[in-house]
Amino acid sequence: MAMQDPWALNDGPSLVQELVSGVIDYVSMRAAMELKPDLIRGQLTACGNCPERAALEQSLANAERDRQMIASLESLIAESRGMDPWTAWKLGIKIRPAEVLKQPAPCIALYDRAYGCMVEHDDRSGNLLGRACHAEYRLHRLCAAGQARPFNEYVDFLRKKKQGELLSETEDDRTVYFYNVKPQMTFPQQVISAEQSQYFYNVVTDSTQPGTLRTLMISGVPLAGPSLRFANQELFDQPWRTIIHEDNVAIPATARTIECQYVLPGTNLVRAYLFWYRERPARAEPSYLNSRMTHHPLLRVGAPVNECPIKAEQAEAMLPLIRDDTLKARYAAMLVQPGKPGQVTPATNRSQGNQDAAAERARARERARQQ
Repeated sequence: MAMQDPWALNDGPSLVQELVSGVIDYVSMRAAMELKPDLIRGQLTACGNCPERAALEQSLANAERDRQMIASLESLIAESRGMDPWTAWKLGIKIRPAEVLKQPAPCIALYDRAYGCMVEHDDRSGNLLGRACHAEYRLHRLCAAGQARPFNEYVDFLRKKKQGELLSETEDDRTVYFYNVKPQMTFPQQVISAEQSQYFYNVVTDSTQPGTLRTLMISGVPLAGPSLRFANQELFDQPWRTIIHEDNVAIPATARTIECQYVLPGTNLVRAYLFWYRERPARAEPSYLNSRMTHHPLLRVGAPVNECPIKAEQAEAMLPLIRDDTLKARYAAMLVQPGKPGQVTPATNRSQGNQDAAAERARARERARQQ
C-alpha cells in the first residue's frame, strides 16, 4: 500500500506532522522506503503477466514518489528535531546548505559524495588537502563554480593518480602534497626562495613507511627562536635571556630553517629534525655561539642542507636527537625559577612580524601533523 500524501492535511495527521512530532522512527522508515521500490520490482519480475501486475506497477510508482519526497523533506525533519548537519548525516538524513540546493543536480550529487565521505571517515577536516575526502570536495567546488575545463583536468589528474603516477597539488601555494612518492626521492625538488617561505613552505608526501619523509617545512627564525624545545628566550633567566634574544634578533630575515619529519614505526606520528636551509647565517656559526653561551639553543639547528635526508636514520646521523630529560638537566640552572618574576626582553620592530610568522607556522605544522 502506498503511503499517504504528506501534503494532505484533511485526512488525519500528515506524514510531516507525524515526523515532526516524533510519532514514527524516521531513520527506520527512511530505510524501508528506500528498499521498497526494489522489493516491488522483484515482485513484478516474479509476477510476469499476473492479474496483480497493474496494482504492483501503481505501488511501484507510489513507492518511487514517496522515496523522492522523503528526501526533499529531510532538512525540515532534521531541523524540527534540532539536529546539526553532522548528526543528521550520521543517521542517513542528508541536510544540504541552501547554496548547495541551488546548484545543478550533478553538483549536489558531488556534495553528497564529499560530505558522505567525511562522515564515513568520521573526519570533520576530511576536505583538507591530503585528507581522505579532499578530492571529492575539490570536484564539488569546481562543479559549483561552473569551471568545466578545470573540472575535467582534475578528473584526469585523479585518473593518473590512481594509475600510480607521481603527482602533486596545492591550494595555497605554500603547501604542496605529493602522491605516489617513490623510494629515494628527495624534497624539496627545487630551491625555495625567501619570498616563498616568508611564513612557511610545506611539502607533504603520501609516504607512510617507517623512517620515510612525511613532511617538511621551510620557514624563518622568529624572535622566540627556532621550533625547538628550550629555544624561547622567555624561558631563561638573565644573562642568558638577553644573550638568546640578541642572537635571535641578529639572524637576518632572509635566513631559513628546514624541518624534516619522518614516520615513526608502528604509529601515525612523526619525528622532526631541524637544519639550516642551504646556508648557515654568520651569526649562527658554532664558534660564535659557543663564545656567547654554553649549549646555545641555536647550536641544536643542524648543518645546512639543500633538501631533507631521504631516511630518518640519515637525519639522525647528521643531527642526533637529544632526550627531553637531558635538555631539562642541561638548562635547569639557566631557566626562570618558579615564583621568580619574569624579566622583559627589549622589543624590536621585528617583534610583531615574527610573532605573526611563528603563529602561522604553528598552524601549518598542526595541519601537516593532521595529514
